[in-house]
Order: sequence, then structure tokens, then C-alpha cells
Amino acid sequence: MATTESSGPNTATETSSDTTTTTTTATTEAVTTSASDPTTTTMTPVTSTGPATSETTAASATTGETTSAVTTETGGETTTTTGESTSETTGEPMGATCEQDSDCEIFTDCCTCDVIAVGEQPPACDVQECFVDVCSTYDLGPQQAVCRFGRCTFEKVTCNPSAVSCNAQPPDCAPGTLPSVAGDCWSGQCTPVEACNWAPDCAACATDPDPLVCVFKAQKGAYQVCEPKPAACGDAPEIDCECGQEICDASPPHTECHDQTPGIVCECPFC
Repeated sequence: MATTESSGPNTATETSSDTTTTTTTATTEAVTTSASDPTTTTMTPVTSTGPATSETTAASATTGETTSAVTTETGGETTTTTGESTSETTGEPMGATCEQDSDCEIFTDCCTCDVIAVGEQPPACDVQECFVDVCSTYDLGPQQAVCRFGRCTFEKVTCNPSAVSCNAQPPDCAPGTLPSVAGDCWSGQCTPVEACNWAPDCAACATDPDPLVCVFKAQKGAYQVCEPKPAACGDAPEIDCECGQEICDASPPHTECHDQTPGIVCECPFC
């Protein structure tokens, strides 16, 4: 019986003045047995146990903050380099925060009509000149900018059509706006849904670029209204009564809060 063993590791060695890096790309041990019987060949993996003189480990994690660390071992010395970068990303805009009405102001130009914090950088507009700014085309309250639930927002304007008894037709308003009401008839103007004290459904609250909460006022003649998302709720895509109770507290007699999806329900416990 004849036995032949062959071992052929493929080893690449790179040498510099300070660092030797050894990488074993593939190592196999082949054992071949031959006799009068048929020849059988088995391939047995061989694990290299030789120490490497250079080791590099990299790890990264991304959660809004990105941290990376690189550890290099050379000749018994270990050097660790850590780099950290932070980027803030949210699924939706947060809206300007405030503590009082004076923290907020109306901004308008040829492209935008919105409430921003005093000193906040307004959005850019590519239209340099226009005959009428956007806010001038809307029906807005006399105070216009107010601080509500820690957010800069519009003063509420009547948009509830329940009191309309005239024969006039409401104006045709663009998405994100609703016809406003003056007395028992339409005002003839449109109002941002954020400024309206009434909304036809929760879908209307999603047409505004600012984060709004659909609030269902549960009573006889129930209706919805779009309120600014309280600052206490952070950037959560949906809120509940844990952080949304202040909306109901500001809506007497609808002070009892219940969770729903989307938004919340403010119910009158005695109505």
C-alpha cells in the first residue's frame, strides 16, 4: 500500500520596516490512499493557528449618530482611532417651537405663507417678485401668529360650515386650504387648514407641510380639527393622550382624551 500526503497552503507575506502582515488565503491538506482498491481522496480543511502580526477591526453603527472605530495592533502596540459624526434626520418636519406668542411671526412671500419662530430662517423662494404675497390671499385672524402647545401656528379662523345658511357657493380652495366662514355665509376666501377651527376629515390634516394632529371633537354634531402637534410629543409620527392631553385641556368642555388612529379624541364628559 502506498500513501502520499500533500500540503499546499497559499501564503502571501508582505513585509515593511515596522509591520508584517500575514494573510492565509486558502489552506487544504489532501490525503491520497492508493492500493489495488479504487483510489480515495479526502480533502481536510486545515485551520491556521499562526499569529498574525497585524490586525485591523472596524465597526460602525447608524442610529442618527454614526460612530466608527478602527483598532490596529502592531508589534504588541495597540492604537485605537474613533471618529464620530452626527446627523439629525426625522420622518417629518417638526415645526417652529415657542413659549409665548411673541416668539412667533408670520412669514410670507411669493411662495409661502407660514408661521415661523422669530429669527428662524424662512424657506427659499425662486420667485423674486409678485403682485400679491401668499398670505394676502388668505383669510387669517387679526393676531395671525400664536404659540399653541409649544408650536408656532396660526390663530384659529372659523371654517365650520354648519352655520352657513346663505345660497352662495364656497370658493374653490387649493389642497391644504379650506373655505372660511363669515357670519352665516362664506367669506369668499380660503384659509390654511392649520388655521381652521374645523376640518372635513383627518385626511385634511395631512395636506399641510407642518406636523398636525387630527383631533376628533366627540359630541352632538361631532367634527374634526387639525391642531399643531404638541412639542412634548417630539417627532413621533402618531401621538396619544399621554402627550396630547394638553390639546383636550385647551378645548373645554371637550377635556376628556381618548386614543385613536390617527390622532386623538377630545370628548365632553357632561355634554
